[in-house]
Amino acid sequence: MLKSGLILLLALNLSSLYIHPEKNGVVDDSISSKIEALKKIFPGGEIDLRPGEYGGGNVFVVVGGKDDIDETYYRDVLDASISVTKEIDKFSLFLAPVLPGQSDEIVAIIRYRYSGIQHAECCYYAIKLVVLSGSMTDLKVAASFNITLYVEDFASIEFIDLNQDGTSEILVEYSDAPAIQTHGKQLSIFGVKDGELKLLWNGSIFIDTVFSGRVPDQSHWERFERELDLERTVRERGRFLYFTKKVSVEGGKELNPARIIHESIPLFDR
Repeated sequence: MLKSGLILLLALNLSSLYIHPEKNGVVDDSISSKIEALKKIFPGGEIDLRPGEYGGGNVFVVVGGKDDIDETYYRDVLDASISVTKEIDKFSLFLAPVLPGQSDEIVAIIRYRYSGIQHAECCYYAIKLVVLSGSMTDLKVAASFNITLYVEDFASIEFIDLNQDGTSEILVEYSDAPAIQTHGKQLSIFGVKDGELKLLWNGSIFIDTVFSGRVPDQSHWERFERELDLERTVRERGRFLYFTKKVSVEGGKELNPARIIHESIPLFDR
């Protein structure tokens, strides 16, 4: 969970995405622009718009255009001769200053799953984050990162200059896949370094093994949530992430009142 009075809330597509500061926003939500972006994100893929296999309206479909997430999927699920079909049901393009020395770049975040495969893991989502440079008519992939292969949903994306160096870090919050033994949410923070989109920090901001029902040993049950104090983190130029952690279940025992822990986690070296 994120704590800040500076965040502009915008409802986009099927989820609520948090954009900061106010100059960041959707570049172009048109179908044609998204298709142009997908051609660069999945080069060689055949792109179409069709009714979703799992319901919920139209989705973008990419046949082929294999990337490194697909390589993992091939090893785990598929015969390498099968052409992968990706069904993209959430896709947004934003404008944010994420590359050093450059003007605002286009940042794409997409959520997709593999369709037409009868397998237990076919119903989880992959999330991909991509930084695109150039205009909508001449896009190039500057950097990309496959956040995760097995995820239920992403809840938010923020662009915040945590260390006040003139470029924004990218904060993505997402929910764990149902098969994971915890009911929880993760926060990942990304930044572009040496031309690559790198994971700067990842951690749980909500965990509930009691609710999940997938941890049979009650002594291992836990429940906590973390709230990130963005205002303090930015004020101190991102040297640390400042969290308030509220623990309500620990070692299978409910804590009443909950234990409050103030955490400072190193992020940027100075």
